[in-house]
Amino acid sequence: MDLRQPHAIAVLPGAVHIALHSTLLGEIAACFRSSRANPLDALTEACGRRLTDATIRDLALRACATVDRTDRGATVFRNQLGRALAAHLLSTYAAFVDAAEPARGGLAPWQLKRAQDRMRDALARSLSLPSVAAACGLSPSHFARAFRCSTGVSPHAWLVRQRLARAKDLMRAQDLSLADIALACGFADQSHFTRVFAREEAMSPGRWRRSIERDSAAC
Repeated sequence: MDLRQPHAIAVLPGAVHIALHSTLLGEIAACFRSSRANPLDALTEACGRRLTDATIRDLALRACATVDRTDRGATVFRNQLGRALAAHLLSTYAAFVDAAEPARGGLAPWQLKRAQDRMRDALARSLSLPSVAAACGLSPSHFARAFRCSTGVSPHAWLVRQRLARAKDLMRAQDLSLADIALACGFADQSHFTRVFAREEAMSPGRWRRSIERDSAAC
């Protein structure tokens, strides 16, 4: 149903009502490189129809399984289900087809910026490669190849470098423990942070921090 229009929805026992915001639909439509100003207009023919759709049913059932949960994990999970539902609706029932040209050798500028922005925003938490790829309108494997071509490194390696750069900034501040810095930068724990840092910098985080402190004292 298009909620911009007058409507009457009968609340049925056991029914699940899911509302998708136009902003979310617009974000997903951008992955299709749609020229339409409002993706709802592309769904006009599907509005009001009674559809039998196994994918919608499966997503709704998965959402139902979390409705009694208020933890952050459930909220994030429902948000991702909403994105998946929006992508399915637009790709299956919208009056436009995926117009995004496959990346030839690398990502388009808008794809690279969107991917790097999303990865920077997720430095302190786990990140799903498929979700970043979907935001760029690509499959995970296609996205990984194109990202490497554009940056010279894999998405994971690029993300690790960003986390290490953030960790160095925090160590320069000298007001956080290494354990706190590890968690703030998306590492599992201090031990994980130390292993990755030593592998990339050829010294432990503690030694690197002491060298910075010595240099600052010398100045």
